[in-house]
Amino acid sequence: MRLAVVIGAAVAVVVVGFVGTRLLEPRVPAPATAPAPAAATASIDNVMVIADDALPGGMARGNRVFEQALTAFEAQLRTAGFTVHDGRAVSVTNPALDNEKRPDTEILQLARRQQARLDAVVVFSMLTPIDSTMQAQNAGIRGAVRMFRADGRTLGNAEWTSPMRWSLPYACDRACLIDTVGAEATAVVAAVSERVVAALR
Repeated sequence: MRLAVVIGAAVAVVVVGFVGTRLLEPRVPAPATAPAPAAATASIDNVMVIADDALPGGMARGNRVFEQALTAFEAQLRTAGFTVHDGRAVSVTNPALDNEKRPDTEILQLARRQQARLDAVVVFSMLTPIDSTMQAQNAGIRGAVRMFRADGRTLGNAEWTSPMRWSLPYACDRACLIDTVGAEATAVVAAVSERVVAALR
């Protein structure tokens, strides 16, 4: 009986000593947990498409071929799941400047005024590059796009030129040229749209 009491007392002394030692140890703060990484890029859902015809060789916005290409381009973005806002109102805010190149910063400001809920702005152009020779005009058709986030950060460019070329006599004026190369506009829009969708996702 006395042996059990002695053993119990010894165990108690050891336990108390261990606990006291732990209590006297300096507290080391736990390492700070690293903050969760912020989302690298916010998703893009709402897109405004703005037509630009102020590039050298650009088709005029009022042209039938250009309007059809622009409508097809917007439809491709909608099919890919984007909400597309029509930027035609932005294009005619100042008709006096329609045939002049406007800074992208101005285009972005106008787009934000038109649509508050906006993730990106896509500036769409159709061009008809021409190489002239002594005998004829060697013409082609190209789609070109500039992409920006609504806050102004660039998302890059996309373009595609049809491999088809047309040799047109000098008697073929601007309207004749666009009607001729316009036959390939659908293929150009499809190729450019694919690149734009990949850049926006």
